[in-house]
Amino acid sequence: MKRNWLFIIILFNSFSILLAQNKIDSLRLVLQKSQIPIEKIDIQNKLAIELKTINLAESFGLSQKAMNEAISIGYPKGVGVAQSNMGLFYYLINNIDSATYFNKKAITQLLNCGDSLEISRNYNRLGVDLYIAGKTNEAAENYLLAINFSNNSRLKANAFNNLGMISKHNGDHSQAIYYHSQALGIYELLDDKLFQSRTFSNLGGCYLIKKNYLAAEENYQIAEKLGREINDNDCIAQALNGLGIVASKKGELAKSMAYFENSAIIYKALNFQKEYAQQMVNLGDIFTQKSDYAKAISYYNNSRIIFEQVKDKQSLSAVYNNLGNLYNKRKDNKQAVVYFEKAIALAEFSNEQNFKVIIAKNLSSIYEEMGNADKALEYRKLYDTYKEAVINVAENVKYLEIDKTLEVSKKEKQLVQQNLQIDKMQINRVWLLGLLTASLMVVFVLYGLNQIRKKKQQKLEQNIDSISKQIDSLKSENHQLKDQLVLTANELNSLTQKYSGNKENLPENLVNLSKREYEVLLFIAEGLTDKEISEKIFVSINTVRTHTRRIYDKLLVNNRLEAVSMLNKYHLTGE
Repeated sequence: MKRNWLFIIILFNSFSILLAQNKIDSLRLVLQKSQIPIEKIDIQNKLAIELKTINLAESFGLSQKAMNEAISIGYPKGVGVAQSNMGLFYYLINNIDSATYFNKKAITQLLNCGDSLEISRNYNRLGVDLYIAGKTNEAAENYLLAINFSNNSRLKANAFNNLGMISKHNGDHSQAIYYHSQALGIYELLDDKLFQSRTFSNLGGCYLIKKNYLAAEENYQIAEKLGREINDNDCIAQALNGLGIVASKKGELAKSMAYFENSAIIYKALNFQKEYAQQMVNLGDIFTQKSDYAKAISYYNNSRIIFEQVKDKQSLSAVYNNLGNLYNKRKDNKQAVVYFEKAIALAEFSNEQNFKVIIAKNLSSIYEEMGNADKALEYRKLYDTYKEAVINVAENVKYLEIDKTLEVSKKEKQLVQQNLQIDKMQINRVWLLGLLTASLMVVFVLYGLNQIRKKKQQKLEQNIDSISKQIDSLKSENHQLKDQLVLTANELNSLTQKYSGNKENLPENLVNLSKREYEVLLFIAEGLTDKEISEKIFVSINTVRTHTRRIYDKLLVNNRLEAVSMLNKYHLTGE
């Protein structure tokens, strides 16, 4: 069965290459015969795109030539398309800074010539560049601009799909499902089964994260079915990968392994190195679940070699982390530390803060087990640093407050507009009354008009009343948020003053408490429960309990009473 699959894939790829070569040969022939400068520039740009997967160096050279010739004759569209191509080429070699630079330059040129299709395409590409660079908010802005400029349904659908990926990255999976569904609706109208399949896989991924395994499985199955209808092996492999993950989550390990193996066969035949390596990782995870650590290590190492070759630091970091976890399960602390430290070194270049938090925590725990207190403390501090970057309550409240303020501002502008309309209506009514006194012949007509205007005015007044209530509600919410934040800050200041009378007499273990741990200790001294403390400092109960455990460890106490006694012992409750 596997050999049949391999033969079909090779045959399909050979046919695709033959068609592409015919198109390239045709464009070369037209380019040789063309004598019109603008036509030659356009053909060079088209030929560069066709050559991008065959000879990237030649593609880049053609685009540079097209750009220089377009500049020399003052042809902005030719310049913009050439710069757009160069941005794409830099993206393909993972030079994201250069890709971003050329896509921005392309947009400037294309805006001058008003080519909405190319403008939209470059906003979309720029969004991809910024997303890879970790600038998700800027990426989303560019995707929205791509939608606004586009008169092309396909480009709009692509931008919606990309917005879905950003929402998924930001943890808003419901919004991600909405954007992917918008894209899917357009692809269905276009009868584009290729992108329907990919979007169904995207939806499957969102439902997978939401742990709705039934919906995830249904979407991946549809994606696989569509992929087989159009014989697109990439779509099939992507759907099989998703089905494998769903099966593993459901505990169906044999079924999951079969999906991953079939997906790996396809990716290997397509020469998709990173995707093939990811299937090796998936299979390693399955064997780890089965406690077959020897096979798991073999699969992880196979993936590691590929990720090193393609220089994918983020994926390589994840593999090192998996190997660290595996050796940790085998109680081989020395080997686990080696891989965890490799993982965290590579993760420094990543924006995945949660991933770094987990690795730092693992390293701190293992070094503590090994009796290396200095290293354990070093990684515990690093863990706290990463954790602070993930959870920043004050910033969260600040951004929420800004959002509410902006919403209030919008409503106030609407209110001003409604009042201006009422003023205009009142002026018109005065004129109507004057005309009524001037001529009794038109009294009934004017009376009817006046009644109509009164109804409109009532409707406007109702709208104003509704908007005023919304503004009052939003302002109330805004004040509550501010009051809650100020109350917590004042209370912490008061407690700090209350308990800091003899700080110079503190032992080292009490001084080593972090700012957050010291705050939790002060609230414990006040007799607050875990739930009350979590509400005070805007974190979960589990986070409060984690801080409490750390306090006990550092103060060498076993419970709240002993912790508070430590405060009394050093006369910190003197005031």
